[in-house]
Amino acid sequence: MKHIKVFEDFLTEAEDGTVTLNVTISNIDQSTADDFLKMFAFMHWTGAVGAGRSFKAYFDGDGHFRPKIKVEGIDLEDVDLTGDYDDEKDDTLDLGFGA
Repeated sequence: MKHIKVFEDFLTEAEDGTVTLNVTISNIDQSTADDFLKMFAFMHWTGAVGAGRSFKAYFDGDGHFRPKIKVEGIDLEDVDLTGDYDDEKDDTLDLGFGA
């Protein structure tokens, strides 16, 4: 994978440097859609109340979970995971949203 800065090519929409990600998720069943909605609602809630929380998610790509995810303006194949994820050592991706 090529190394890129994920937000490098985004048009900055506000003076404070924030951006908007336009994400489309397809090829999922209703149960998976409900899980995504719960995750987004939880993330929204933490920002709305100013709270720090973590959540755990398990993605079973060899089961029925085969989402097609598109982010406008980004080729997900180009996002560099090497600094945050090593499948040989650990199967966990640890992200620090806003931390």
